Amino acid sequence: MKGGVRGALLGLLLLAASAPAVELQWRLAREEGGVRVYLAEVPGSRYQAYRGVVVLRADMPTLLALQEDVAASCAWTTPAASSACSAAKAR
Repeated sequence: MKGGVRGALLGLLLLAASAPAVELQWRLAREEGGVRVYLAEVPGSRYQAYRGVVVLRADMPTLLALQEDVAASCAWTTPAASSACSAAKAR
Protein backbone atom coordinates (compact mmCIF):
# COMPACT_ATOMS: atom_id res chain seq x y z
CA MET A 1 0.00 0.00 0.00
CA LYS A 2 3.04 2.29 0.35
CA GLY A 3 3.15 2.77 -3.42
CA GLY A 4 -0.49 3.86 -3.38
CA VAL A 5 0.18 6.54 -0.78
CA ARG A 6 3.25 7.76 -2.65
CA GLY A 7 1.29 7.84 -5.90
CA ALA A 8 -1.53 9.78 -4.26
CA LEU A 9 0.91 12.28 -2.77
CA LEU A 10 2.63 12.70 -6.13
CA GLY A 11 -0.75 13.23 -7.80
CA LEU A 12 -1.69 15.89 -5.26
CA LEU A 13 1.65 17.60 -5.76
CA LEU A 14 1.19 17.65 -9.53
CA LEU A 15 -2.37 18.91 -9.16
CA ALA A 16 -1.22 21.71 -6.87
CA ALA A 17 1.57 22.63 -9.28
CA SER A 18 -0.87 22.85 -12.20
CA ALA A 19 -3.48 24.91 -10.32
CA PRO A 20 -3.65 28.62 -11.06
CA ALA A 21 -1.49 30.61 -8.70
CA VAL A 22 -3.92 32.56 -6.53
CA GLU A 23 -2.43 34.19 -3.47
CA LEU A 24 -4.90 33.64 -0.64
CA GLN A 25 -4.92 35.93 2.36
CA TRP A 26 -5.03 33.51 5.28
CA ARG A 27 -6.31 34.68 8.66
CA LEU A 28 -6.17 32.76 11.91
CA ALA A 29 -9.74 31.81 12.78
CA ARG A 30 -9.16 29.60 15.82
CA GLU A 31 -6.38 28.12 17.92
CA GLU A 32 -7.03 25.37 20.40
CA GLY A 33 -5.04 22.47 21.81
CA GLY A 34 -2.04 23.21 19.60
CA VAL A 35 -4.13 23.26 16.40
CA ARG A 36 -4.35 26.47 14.39
CA VAL A 37 -7.18 26.83 11.86
CA TYR A 38 -6.89 29.44 9.12
CA LEU A 39 -9.55 30.69 6.70
CA ALA A 40 -9.25 32.57 3.42
CA GLU A 41 -11.72 34.07 0.97
CA VAL A 42 -11.67 32.33 -2.43
CA PRO A 43 -12.27 34.67 -5.37
CA GLY A 44 -15.40 33.67 -7.30
CA SER A 45 -16.61 31.21 -4.65
CA ARG A 46 -19.15 31.44 -1.88
CA TYR A 47 -17.02 29.01 0.14
CA GLN A 48 -13.92 29.75 2.16
CA ALA A 49 -10.68 27.83 1.96
CA TYR A 50 -9.46 26.36 5.22
CA ARG A 51 -6.12 25.13 6.45
CA GLY A 52 -5.22 23.37 9.68
CA VAL A 53 -1.72 23.48 11.12
CA VAL A 54 -0.34 21.30 13.88
CA VAL A 55 3.16 20.22 14.86
CA LEU A 56 3.45 16.47 15.46
CA ARG A 57 6.39 14.82 17.14
CA ALA A 58 6.53 11.72 14.97
CA ASP A 59 8.48 10.44 12.00
CA MET A 60 6.94 10.06 8.55
CA PRO A 61 6.66 6.22 8.59
CA THR A 62 4.65 6.43 11.83
CA LEU A 63 2.32 9.07 10.39
CA LEU A 64 1.79 7.09 7.19
CA ALA A 65 1.05 3.92 9.17
CA LEU A 66 -1.57 5.79 11.22
CA GLN A 67 -3.16 7.18 8.07
CA GLU A 68 -3.41 3.75 6.46
CA ASP A 69 -4.80 1.98 9.55
CA VAL A 70 -8.50 2.75 9.11
CA ALA A 71 -9.69 0.65 12.05
CA ALA A 72 -7.30 2.37 14.48
CA SER A 73 -8.14 5.83 13.13
CA CYS A 74 -11.76 5.31 14.15
CA ALA A 75 -10.63 5.42 17.78
CA TRP A 76 -9.37 9.00 17.48
CA THR A 77 -11.61 10.60 14.84
CA THR A 78 -14.73 12.61 15.59
CA PRO A 79 -18.14 10.97 16.00
CA ALA A 80 -19.13 12.46 12.63
CA ALA A 81 -16.81 9.95 10.98
CA SER A 82 -18.41 6.97 12.73
CA SER A 83 -20.46 5.90 9.71
CA ALA A 84 -17.36 5.85 7.50
CA CYS A 85 -15.52 3.85 10.16
CA SER A 86 -18.36 1.34 10.39
CA ALA A 87 -18.35 0.89 6.63
CA ALA A 88 -14.57 0.42 6.58
CA LYS A 89 -14.70 -2.17 9.36
CA ALA A 90 -17.36 -4.13 7.47
CA ARG A 91 -15.03 -4.61 4.49
